[in-house]
Amino acid sequence: MSRSRILRACAISTVLVLAALGLGSLVDAEPDAAWAAPPAAASTPPASYASASPSMLPPDEEPAPLASGERPRHVVKLDGPPVPEEPSPKPSKQDWLGAPEAEDVRITDPSCKAQRIREWYRVACGDEHLSVVSGKKTDLDIDRSDPAGAAVVFPARRGEVRLMTFAYFFKWGLVQDAVLSVQWLEGDPRPLITVIGVPHGGF
Repeated sequence: MSRSRILRACAISTVLVLAALGLGSLVDAEPDAAWAAPPAAASTPPASYASASPSMLPPDEEPAPLASGERPRHVVKLDGPPVPEEPSPKPSKQDWLGAPEAEDVRITDPSCKAQRIREWYRVACGDEHLSVVSGKKTDLDIDRSDPAGAAVVFPARRGEVRLMTFAYFFKWGLVQDAVLSVQWLEGDPRPLITVIGVPHGGF
């Protein structure tokens, strides 16, 4: 082998060694600050929120005043007299005329009203039709004679579940207006009775 070829081979080997050393230094080097991952967001809330007391929170909004002739909003109260579990005679229509409102009934439909005498309840809505969807019809009394709307009288019995709907006629059929749910499960201190208004697209 000539001297020139030997020198050329040595030069190439030197270049390869230097290139390998340069790549190794790039791999071991710390990543550039511009490409580093952004710091994780703080998991603790700002001190202004963490140290806030209830007095610093905005006050609850006052309910809008009632319009002229509007019924007062229904407020549920569960601290009233307990519901008797011993069956009693069904109240007469005359009894219901002066019966107090059932404050333990949850009502979201302003056209509905609930009354209570002992374990008996009367729920009336401004609709002419009422139907029983599920549950026993024992001791159930549906009154459709009132021009103001249909009403139903029923007792609250432990272990019983009932579902009824109030509706009115509109164009081609019935439109559900409110749903009455009655249930008194084992272990519950009192029955859970709700009258929920059904939204129907502004009919």
